[in-house]
Amino acid sequence: MGADYALVSLRSEQPISASIDLSQVPSVAATADSSVIRVRLETDAGTTERVPLVALDTAGYQAVTAGTGADAAFPDSMVTAVVASDALVPAIVSSFLPGTDADPGENLVIEGPRQVVLRLLVREVRDQFPGFDPGEPFIIVPRVSIEDQAAPWDLRPTRRYLRAPVEAGPALATAVAEQSAGTLLVSRANLLGELSDSPLVAAVSRGYRGTVVVTTAFAVLAALAAIALTAHDRARDLGFLRTMGLSTGQVARLTITEQVPWALMAVTSGVGFAFVLIWLLQPGLDISPFTGGDTAIRISIEWGPVLAVAGGVLVALMVAVALYSYRARRLNLGNVLRLGDRG
Repeated sequence: MGADYALVSLRSEQPISASIDLSQVPSVAATADSSVIRVRLETDAGTTERVPLVALDTAGYQAVTAGTGADAAFPDSMVTAVVASDALVPAIVSSFLPGTDADPGENLVIEGPRQVVLRLLVREVRDQFPGFDPGEPFIIVPRVSIEDQAAPWDLRPTRRYLRAPVEAGPALATAVAEQSAGTLLVSRANLLGELSDSPLVAAVSRGYRGTVVVTTAFAVLAALAAIALTAHDRARDLGFLRTMGLSTGQVARLTITEQVPWALMAVTSGVGFAFVLIWLLQPGLDISPFTGGDTAIRISIEWGPVLAVAGGVLVALMVAVALYSYRARRLNLGNVLRLGDRG
């Protein structure tokens, strides 16, 4: 929905209560009202198609979504909109508008309730906008630009978007429940929580966490095995070097110098290969059977598990080096030299 919270009517596309006052919740940083009106769009063929028009407080919505993944990034013409009664109304339109291929700079004609006709100036064409399903048409206009021209329309807000931290949720829910029984507070955090708790997402998450654990275990095992398999020969070599004055600290530094570079190279190449593999697979990823629409896949990297695997390998390697150095200090040099003679 593009915001931390939204107030919506329990009845679809009906106005929310005008009596709701959230000023007693100090953590609300910004608000934005929007109204959805069904209008008729004049197509290139001269016919009309019904599409939803959103009269949005663009300046407020810009503040609500600024710096988030749903940042509206409106052009200046949408935020500082002209309010003259005879001016063209700036608009952001969907690339899926029926019957027309609108481009920035073109004019569109719409007819709303009570035969009120508005002329729009297309500022941007977008594939998606928060609150609309992928492929669904929409027209976004600044509320202030149509308040005079569309005075006969019912522009009472059907949604109010809020910017507030997660901790403000209980206070907001209490305030809304006390002031309007017909208004619902929708929280983005709660929606994400419900999605995460769904069987499909939960199974994928458990599988992913299990994969990270198994991967870390194999990586640690490989690091330990690399030292253990060469321990016998290295003990003999270090024994010879100790007879020539190699100190205990130099034993540890020598082992680190030999083992850490290849471990870093292995971790770096493994992570790089994983990124390349994901990039190659991205065009073929399709979750539309689960979402019901052509949802675009955007890959995000969770650096926590990546760093956990890399850190686990390095920590295991350092522990192995410490144990190996301790064992090297306890070697009987006489036995080592006799072992060398037998070799």
